[in-house]
Amino acid sequence: MATKDFIFKRMIDEPRHEQNMPEGIDTPAPKGWLASGPGYVGKDQIIRHGKLIGHAGPNIGFAITLAKRASKNWYLVKGEHIEDVEILLAEIAMRRASFFGRAPIVGDIGFASHLFGFHGEPEQGEEHWRPKFVHGIGHDEHKRRIIVNSIPEEIISGNAELNHETISGWWEQIEDLF
Repeated sequence: MATKDFIFKRMIDEPRHEQNMPEGIDTPAPKGWLASGPGYVGKDQIIRHGKLIGHAGPNIGFAITLAKRASKNWYLVKGEHIEDVEILLAEIAMRRASFFGRAPIVGDIGFASHLFGFHGEPEQGEEHWRPKFVHGIGHDEHKRRIIVNSIPEEIISGNAELNHETISGWWEQIEDLF
């Protein structure tokens, strides 16, 4: 924080972490740290399934920035708005990144766009069902949470092959929800 010109700095205001150590003694190395305080949750205690449960992770909001950058490469059909698509795909990328315990990367956005077929021209009939899913989803958190939470962990983790059969099986499940 800046100070006024008429206020003089005193010597006491200078950093003292090195100056106060006796001669010949270095700053001690920090001790190890464990997350053992109240409020810390172990990996075995994490609740992964439930209604409207989010997916926490480091720098998770960066997925929105990545989605905005990648949006110029997506193919939208009539009835889809870029703002709604960005939010939905960013939230899917957030879930995938938090599954791996890391911040979102461009690959998470690419994964989400491939999952919904935004990476290319609609080939599997996406133009029939996708607009009703995406329309207005940027303003409907409940609907977004249902869609994002309905993606099986096998798909999110990348263990399942992302072919038409795997994805269409998931599409059919979420089509019944709406």
